[in-house]
Amino acid sequence: MVASQFGTAWEEFLNFDRLRASRLDRLEKAMKRDGLDAVVVFRHDNIRYLTGYRPLMWETGYVTRNAAIYPRGSRPVILAHAGDLDRAKTGMPWMREGELLGLGSMEDPGIARTIVNGTFRELVQAVGASHGRIGLDGTTFFTTTFLREALPEADWTDANPTMRRAREVKSEDEVRLISVAAEIAEGGLRAALEHVDSDGVTDQEIAAEGVRAIFRLGAEYLPSNPIVASGTYAETYYPLAAQRFVTPGFIVLDFSAMHDGYCARIARTAFIGQPSPEQQRLYQTVHRALQRGIEACQARTPASSLASLMGGFLSEEGLDGYAYGRGFGAGLSLRESPFVREDSSDSLVPGMAVALEVGAHVPGRGGVRLCDTVVVTEAGARLLTRLAFDEKLLGGIRREALWRDGVKR
Repeated sequence: MVASQFGTAWEEFLNFDRLRASRLDRLEKAMKRDGLDAVVVFRHDNIRYLTGYRPLMWETGYVTRNAAIYPRGSRPVILAHAGDLDRAKTGMPWMREGELLGLGSMEDPGIARTIVNGTFRELVQAVGASHGRIGLDGTTFFTTTFLREALPEADWTDANPTMRRAREVKSEDEVRLISVAAEIAEGGLRAALEHVDSDGVTDQEIAAEGVRAIFRLGAEYLPSNPIVASGTYAETYYPLAAQRFVTPGFIVLDFSAMHDGYCARIARTAFIGQPSPEQQRLYQTVHRALQRGIEACQARTPASSLASLMGGFLSEEGLDGYAYGRGFGAGLSLRESPFVREDSSDSLVPGMAVALEVGAHVPGRGGVRLCDTVVVTEAGARLLTRLAFDEKLLGGIRREALWRDGVKR
């Protein structure tokens, strides 16, 4: 069980007022650096970053059901979907009068035009940004068109680079929330592993056990679909869980969790049956590549160098790995800065949280995927996921680095 996620009156786990203030402070600095007078955001993670508001999330559509506007040097305004407005006003006392407004569905072009010409134009004019530089993160094509038409004197630009820079370094409060999400994801993977050797079980049933544990432990959402892939699906890396019986050989398990908006991820690979020396070598190669990546995950390291180190190690061992990147930032999403890949321009900074991943999938031989979430510190990487690796596949090999309290020494 995850005990550290619950707040108490006798000990401060984190300070939410401080959390919200630190996020806006970082955004202020990023906006000033990029010359933005205001941002208009529709993405649920950016809305949450600006305001703390927890919007409903849909798998498809409804990308304009919620929004937020933030003028530099002022306070954010939330445009919440109308059905949630009363709850938001009751549950968000840090928002002042007039900062929480209802928003009708803008999926219909006619409704969107009316709302943009009314509510959005009035809000932007009220904060004095109608002739300024405004960042827009992502919405429907016709909503973007209507915004440009309603505010023709504004200089519209992409808000995503600014939001990315603001979000990439986490405060200690944010790291605490990511660490809880890591514990939850780890608990889900642990529960799934307990059912791997059950007779007549399917990949999807194993995934279901992991998901059940994740929600029981306090997750609010799954930021990515759970992956349980056995047999040939592990070899070809099928990134889902299928309704097919588990087959002997490697089985890849990849779980993530979101707690209070913040995400973490973990992946492990187990083996059903007795692995051959060649299969052990495949697993150990991927394991060593991940460990070397964790060791090299230090402040001021270029993300491209980190990716090349991990991928290069696989190549030296005769493995081409797989086409996915070597890692992504973890925060209010599982796909944010820094991006750990060979063509990345990012560099690691203390306070960044990263999900490092390595995989090798060889048809006819097997498939292995491993992932850990870490946070970058001046002393090196601090592990947030610490579930043990498969001893049967390691063959007596231990982690190459010495760790204490999750920090490399």
